[in-house]
Amino acid sequence: MPRLASCRLIVFAVGTNFSATTDDAGEYVAGPLHVGRYTVTVEHSGFKKAVSETVSLDVQQRIAVNVTLQVGQITEAIQVSGAAPLLETETSERGQVVDNKRVANLPLNGRNFAQLALLTAGTAPSEPGARDEGGFGFSANRARSLQNNFLLDGVDNNSNLPDLLNETNYVIQPSVEALEEFKVQTNAYSAEFGRGNGAIINATIKSGTNQFHGSVYEFLRNEKLDAKNFFDDPSTGIAPYKQNQFGFTFGGPLVRNRTFFFVDYEGLRIRQSQTLTSTVPTLPQRSGDFSSQLDLSSPQQARRTERP
Repeated sequence: MPRLASCRLIVFAVGTNFSATTDDAGEYVAGPLHVGRYTVTVEHSGFKKAVSETVSLDVQQRIAVNVTLQVGQITEAIQVSGAAPLLETETSERGQVVDNKRVANLPLNGRNFAQLALLTAGTAPSEPGARDEGGFGFSANRARSLQNNFLLDGVDNNSNLPDLLNETNYVIQPSVEALEEFKVQTNAYSAEFGRGNGAIINATIKSGTNQFHGSVYEFLRNEKLDAKNFFDDPSTGIAPYKQNQFGFTFGGPLVRNRTFFFVDYEGLRIRQSQTLTSTVPTLPQRSGDFSSQLDLSSPQQARRTERP
């Protein structure tokens, strides 16, 4: 088989087309690419065009697609197929992708996607006393939760100081409905990340397609199935609690196969009654009579009360 100086490579999905040329050794790199399903087409004069099977590309993933060309006319095409590799040999990083199906279907209290980071090996809930413990923070590699690195579509999403109001360490919390997927990398990740010695949480937002699509949702939580607060009056009902989390997503094409849009909105409304306990003075105490506080069974206090 003659040696190829270079061949033309085309990587494409619906609305995406990326072209590149291999080097003299036949090596190539296509990127950066969005999350999605792609096919790889390789062609060179004097050889049959080769088309790979559909490849699913996850966030922060590097896939090797090897193609062998056969002698023939370029108008002919062959389909390249093969089993998916058990290991990703292109990088040494260790982590796990939490895909859209699990993000959308697994139960989340408050719909905070960061809770699902605990599905990754090497992670654990925040250490006791952590300022984001109530905000579903997590620890990776035995580092403090403040040392995790949050990215949103490749952009730094870390808060300079912990958000004590929302109990989070990141600035923007994307809606679960708007999140395509995210990857939690816990070990041997690339030097491109840096910052912390915890985990890298790289999330990506959905994008528009050639078809209009969207969703409308609302999640309701109230006191009907809650237990009574320990300090509540046993003779009264459960304190009212109403939580509404609602929103919508909508995406589609602006210019078919070229330009797309995607928007989302999420609102949170909480109406909650809290039980507070306090000690108030009795009517005699208000006038200065604190004799009810004396323990007359104590000899020492009894002698004090007998003094003129």
